[in-house]
Amino acid sequence: MTNNMSDWVYPVDYYFLVDFQNMYGLKFQASFFEVSNIGWTINTDNKVTDSNEAIRVPNNISPQKVSLKRPVSPISDDLASWVNRCATMMYLPGGGSGVYYKKACDVVIKLLDKSGNPIAAWSCNHAYPVSYSLSALKSDSSGLTIETIELAYNRLERIK
Repeated sequence: MTNNMSDWVYPVDYYFLVDFQNMYGLKFQASFFEVSNIGWTINTDNKVTDSNEAIRVPNNISPQKVSLKRPVSPISDDLASWVNRCATMMYLPGGGSGVYYKKACDVVIKLLDKSGNPIAAWSCNHAYPVSYSLSALKSDSSGLTIETIELAYNRLERIK
């Protein structure tokens, strides 16, 4: 009998892939140098039982906002174009939650092994951009200009 854990090679945090797909079949991948805040929190309420005991009970799950960081890319880039379309649609008459529903993407974050195969993956269902920011533009340094995009989503699921 073999032990599968003895064959396990610990994953590294720098080899990952992010896939996007919306309900209309638009598919693309984007590269980032950091993906953070993959997770959720279970919220609880205080409740008093029939025997007058105070207990905490779960009431809902709050997904975190996934933060994606990368160097600024051209507006023709698939991700930049998608983020721009989502923001632009908010200004149009009738914009709002309906727009996000139509423009939302399922985002799959894959942690890869040394051969490029996924060893763990998380699906952020029905994700849409809720925040965009640009790093400071400084004339006295020579760093990369970084854009940060935060995505809200309805459900996080570990799929691998």
